[in-house]
Amino acid sequence: MYAGLSIYGGIWLLVSMFEIIAQGTRPLPRQVSLIIFFAIFNAIILGQWFGFSVTETSAFTQDVFLKDQTIEKAKLVIVMSRDAVLLKDGVLVIVPTADITKFVGKQSLEVK
Repeated sequence: MYAGLSIYGGIWLLVSMFEIIAQGTRPLPRQVSLIIFFAIFNAIILGQWFGFSVTETSAFTQDVFLKDQTIEKAKLVIVMSRDAVLLKDGVLVIVPTADITKFVGKQSLEVK
């Protein structure tokens, strides 16, 4: 359901933007407010879709090796430049990316 809503919302936003550009005039306040509303709504739906896909699938399950410990069977949510967010037993765990030495899962990745 979330996938369909997200795809439909993205297509609607693209079509709306192309229509406004094709008109060659400034968008009306109503058009601007609808685009902002649907962009926010679509971002929420896309976040829900991604969140449910992380919690419901085992594809993101990793053993995370840190410098001083190992976090087993944690779901990888996101890796950013400074921190990594993991889901372990329903609790979000944030660890510094510099402390991670290796991810082991379906596709292993060693951090150098």
